Amino acid sequence: MIMTRHTALFSLLLFLLASSSAHAQRRPPAIEGTATARERAAIISVLTDYVEGISSSDTLALRRAFHPAARLQGMREGVYYERSLPTWTAAIALRKPSPLRMAIRSIDVTQTAAAVRLDLFAEDGTLAYTDYLSLLQEAGRWYIVNKIYHTHD
Repeated sequence: MIMTRHTALFSLLLFLLASSSAHAQRRPPAIEGTATARERAAIISVLTDYVEGISSSDTLALRRAFHPAARLQGMREGVYYERSLPTWTAAIALRKPSPLRMAIRSIDVTQTAAAVRLDLFAEDGTLAYTDYLSLLQEAGRWYIVNKIYHTHD
């Protein structure tokens, strides 16, 4: 089969697009905004407390991660669902520990405010939750103040 120059260029373009798409799935999380390395580390520490808390039913770790007035929202069977932090941590305390692995997809920081997208994977590697977390820095400490999430089936 004879390839014309246009066909060859088109094939090369398709190859490059496919390669960049596969590479994009493996890239590190996007970290944007004004955060210093210390602030990024502090935010990641909060995220670690959060994931360790829900994985091991550790309400003390969750209280370290969340502001006391934090709200948690999602959809349950197609209906808006909201809980306060005390109600949610009480439910977590009753759950059997279930190890989760986090993948930070993005962190965007503007001085004392941050937004994080976090995917949580079950022990078998399946995607369990996608969280969108809002954080605020109060008195030099970062806290999750709002969590919206999607539960994957």
